[in-house]
Amino acid sequence: MSERRAAWPHRRGNLLRRALPALLPLLWAAATCGNEPGVGADADISATDVDAEFDTGGIDAVADAVPPDTDTQTDGGADLAPDADVGCADDIFGPRTDETAIPVDEDAEFVGLAACAGAEEWFVVRAPSGTAVGVTVTPAATPSSLRAAWIFENGASEDATIDRSGVARLDLASSGDAVWVRIANESETDEVYGVRFELVVSDTCLATPEEPNDSGDAAFVVESPWELETRICEDDEDWYRFAVPIGGTLTVELGFTHADGDIDVELFAAEDLERPVAVSNSAADEERIQIGPQAVAAEYLLRVYGWEGATNRYAIRSTIFVEEGGFPANVTGTVAYEDRRFDHEGFTGELDVRLLGGGLVEVIRERDGATVGTTTTGTDGAFAAVFLAHDEQRYRVRAISAGEFDGFRVEVRDRSGAPALYGVEGEPFAADEAPAEVALLARASEPTGGAFNVVDISGLGFRFIAAHTDQRSPTLTYYWQDGLSYSCGSCYSDSAIRLGGQVEDPDQYDDDIILHEFGHYFVHHFSADASSGGTHRDRQVDPWLAYGEGVAYFWSSMVRADATMVDNYLGDYRFIDYEAVTQQGVARDDFVGTTDGTLSGRLREEIVAGILWDIYDGASDAEPFDRVAIGAEGSMRILLDYFGGDGIPVDVGLRNVELTDYLNAVTCWYEDVAVDLQAVVDDREYPYDVEDGANCDFKGAGLPDVSIEVVDGVATLVGKVSSTVYDVHVETALALGKRQVRCASSPCVAARGVGSGHRIVAVAEGPDGVSAASWVGADAARRLHGGGRVAFGAFGRVRTYR
Repeated sequence: MSERRAAWPHRRGNLLRRALPALLPLLWAAATCGNEPGVGADADISATDVDAEFDTGGIDAVADAVPPDTDTQTDGGADLAPDADVGCADDIFGPRTDETAIPVDEDAEFVGLAACAGAEEWFVVRAPSGTAVGVTVTPAATPSSLRAAWIFENGASEDATIDRSGVARLDLASSGDAVWVRIANESETDEVYGVRFELVVSDTCLATPEEPNDSGDAAFVVESPWELETRICEDDEDWYRFAVPIGGTLTVELGFTHADGDIDVELFAAEDLERPVAVSNSAADEERIQIGPQAVAAEYLLRVYGWEGATNRYAIRSTIFVEEGGFPANVTGTVAYEDRRFDHEGFTGELDVRLLGGGLVEVIRERDGATVGTTTTGTDGAFAAVFLAHDEQRYRVRAISAGEFDGFRVEVRDRSGAPALYGVEGEPFAADEAPAEVALLARASEPTGGAFNVVDISGLGFRFIAAHTDQRSPTLTYYWQDGLSYSCGSCYSDSAIRLGGQVEDPDQYDDDIILHEFGHYFVHHFSADASSGGTHRDRQVDPWLAYGEGVAYFWSSMVRADATMVDNYLGDYRFIDYEAVTQQGVARDDFVGTTDGTLSGRLREEIVAGILWDIYDGASDAEPFDRVAIGAEGSMRILLDYFGGDGIPVDVGLRNVELTDYLNAVTCWYEDVAVDLQAVVDDREYPYDVEDGANCDFKGAGLPDVSIEVVDGVATLVGKVSSTVYDVHVETALALGKRQVRCASSPCVAARGVGSGHRIVAVAEGPDGVSAASWVGADAARRLHGGGRVAFGAFGRVRTYR
């Protein structure tokens, strides 16, 4: 079924000026997005800004639409000057000229109009592009002396004659430009007529100025700045070509109503249409892509398409801002945030101002919102950003809820359709008048305070990991929004943490909860567990879930070097002491033992966290039985080396990873520890015999004990490689070489002259099994990946091969 839409108004004549406030909301609903702000200094795409922001076809939607010069227009030799002095019995609208044309913005029908002898009637139509505009003129009698015509912005015209039935029909696929309809009476007598306007969005793709542009080869060439209103139809996609010069920054924005159809965009370098250089595929009412400033001149192609075949109208605009010359400028400052203080009895009501180390800072150009400089704060929260500045441009500094710590990255995003980072900005400044110091403060009264606390606490976790391994992991993303909750409370899945922001339980300030969920991320990428997840708080759970949650709580305590856990609520708190085995300061019966006295019985996660803490920490007067103290180095060795890689080398106790496997690692890796370890286990009444249950047959077998590192073209075998002979295979796209390397010590050199196109495999076989490692350069990895084409199916993106 066709959908009726309000037309874009033409801003000429007092009648339309009075109608404008009512027309603008309809206009915007038909063409662009609603409430989500745009990216950039003044890019809020809303009805109030439509004059400056989403004008169509180069015609300002408020006041700069100028009708064509019609004084010299003639039809059949008659002078059709709009200011002719008619003197007939006027219809209810009175005399009309091109300046005072009757505005038409929706379906309308006028009857009983009087066309005066030798004069004209004028109407103005401005419909969104892709709209089928039909005009039917019906004289009261035939033959008729009326003539009807379209008059376009450029002064061109298209006539329609009265047919034998006495009807003149004009049809137009609107481009979004204003179009005047002129009804001229060429006779010496007045005529009565009616006219009907039909404005309908077509179910099929009508020809708009950029069509046909359904492929890269047929891409519509855009000259910036440029704006258009068009649509994606069934089995359709739109391509646009942009030439971006040296120093140019390309910004492309689409506005549409996501609920009517999801539109996504991809930007490609013109010479490579397989791999996009930028993608915007959110679930919001807008998509935005920005690249630059360009180091070299280049052409880009933009692909606009409907996700999974969606169809929809959209408004598109683009700008290319060119930086020429310029001068180096710098701005310095600090980034801090307000943290809500708490102790073992919950929030105290006080705020602490903390400097944010490792936080990301951007320098933003006000004109188009382009990022012209980036930097990271030091441990003292200070930053110094250098950027290329230009006269007559203004800039501002923005700190965002993302951080980089020793090669790790964390982000905190909201829960909108296009999850956005949080940011705090300084005041705009001219480059030659940069403030001496920009002090950015994320306040606790704003969402930025909580978001920056999450970044800061995550930095503790990443720095702790970096101190114990060279391995790195993917970006950790928190999805959090103040006032919104998740059904799971807070939970982890696939490098993402869903952090509850509910008012009654603000986890964004619960450092222990943040690091507990971070602990799941750590185990996922660096260690192992067998937990299936599920509800676990304040209850006894199966041994696998108890280990998965318990090791995450232990991780949080180890990073903070604190054996307690505080979870803050609105006016309440939950306080666990793993050392004292208490909750809210009170001992609980279920904090020891299992439900049936066996390993398969259900138990509390606090038992796992407490035992792991006792193994980690040193002896104390409160716990004279605890003489096991492997510290952070030993604990991380077990989590990284024993459980890392391929998981546990030998399974003891119950099937798969649970507490007994951790105890087995401690028993086997530390001599004469069994008796002291048993005392720790017995204190929590955990039913396990440390010595009898031990299985150390894994020693020297099946462990990933070697890796390959490449630095400055030299490949080195690193790990337990002393007195071992390795067969080293070095492969390029054209050849395969093999050599034997005898490692007298660790590390040892395996190959030299290694580049990104090489693939290296090292294998050693012995009585205890196989030790092997591989390294793949970036170009070799692309070769392995192949030339798969990215297609779109019912379940999302698919990389296909033939």
